Amino acid sequence: MKNKHSELSAIFILIILTSAFVFAKDIPTDSNIPAPPEAVNAYLPKNKPIPFDLAPKDGQADIEFLVYVADMQEYATATEGDWEKSWYLIKCGIIKNTVGRWNNKELNFICYDTYPAPESKIMLKKTPFPYLKGRVFNFQLEDSNNLPVIIGQEQRSPVSPYEKLNRLHPDSKDPNQNERYDKIIKAASEIIKGGMSIIYEGEKYYIVENTTWRNYLGKVSYVMVDKTTFKAAIVPSFDSAGQNKEEKTKARNCPYPNPTEPPTDTRFADLAPEQLIPHVLDRSTPDGPDGCRLACAWFIWKTMDLPDKQKLRNELADRLVEEIRKIKKDPMKMVHDVYFWAEMLGPLGAREQTITLLKELKYADCGYGPNLAYSLAVCGNLQDVPVLIDVIDKESEGGAGAINKALEKLTGVKMPLTRTYRTDKAAWQNWWNNYKNKKL
Repeated sequence: MKNKHSELSAIFILIILTSAFVFAKDIPTDSNIPAPPEAVNAYLPKNKPIPFDLAPKDGQADIEFLVYVADMQEYATATEGDWEKSWYLIKCGIIKNTVGRWNNKELNFICYDTYPAPESKIMLKKTPFPYLKGRVFNFQLEDSNNLPVIIGQEQRSPVSPYEKLNRLHPDSKDPNQNERYDKIIKAASEIIKGGMSIIYEGEKYYIVENTTWRNYLGKVSYVMVDKTTFKAAIVPSFDSAGQNKEEKTKARNCPYPNPTEPPTDTRFADLAPEQLIPHVLDRSTPDGPDGCRLACAWFIWKTMDLPDKQKLRNELADRLVEEIRKIKKDPMKMVHDVYFWAEMLGPLGAREQTITLLKELKYADCGYGPNLAYSLAVCGNLQDVPVLIDVIDKESEGGAGAINKALEKLTGVKMPLTRTYRTDKAAWQNWWNNYKNKKL
């Protein structure tokens, strides 16, 4: 009997080892590809970029979702003759899963690209590299026995509801379009400089994309130009807690926290503060987060001179906390979907509510956690430094360095990140201990 059990155990172990070998063997590998610094959970065919708008055949995609490129890391390079090779780790945050099921909070994959060496003097017309930090894509993946394969992608507008692009170009045969094009670019150039293209025309605004490269790392920023007034405003990025660092940029982008003039968009101008609250909480409108932000901006403006303004603002903040907690309890929803509510708490002066949510935070990932931290920096005081220091341990890859930005904003102290680009908890704790001792 003992021998029979031993024999069955041996067979069982052999089956497990065989299965593990087959799984490992089937994972797409290339001995020439340097190992990335972090694990990946999807791959590109041949690890090379695919065209901007490549749609798979109907029914071929098993998984589909909207993502934003949170980071682009050049982790390895090599030179062969006249060519320089670069390997990038592309890290994406998930905005919305629309087809199939994706259980990860991120999408990470390797992308390989080549460039002529500067001394080669080779002139090459290349398709622009797609995966720049800040871009939004709709990705289609085919599931497989190992890693899902990215088989289709489509760049989208960076503004909710993230629609397909409809680029606007100059037209030598249409003087009116040329004039309109020039006005849009001129308006955008008041905020951003460099390579610009008009990638999206909405019902009430245009989106201008600004592309910058430095040391083979690319990123984009976006400006929204109003169709009627041709006034430009920065489109907030996804993965930054303090998107608008300069006060003049902040004033152009959003009228809170301390507006000197009402919002230029007058859609909610005639509503009383209590009538604005449902609009702040309504995410189902076509404008999505932008509509909620505008309603909040008008709420702050309308309550600015009221004697009980902070009481009214706290009431709205309490409603935001209530709605955020409902989303956290719903397994089908993600708290990142309301990252813009977290950014409102600072301008509303909701210090206690922000601290409460920070203490409930499981991890400071992507937009929601970093925005909460930055809100406390906006409405808090130096006594709140320990609250942010406690959050450093919750800082994840999607929000790396975000708590550092919040602490710098709150204290006015510049602190370098760690070698892994994380917030240095020991350094901030040491600063806080010295500050306390001096105060005492």
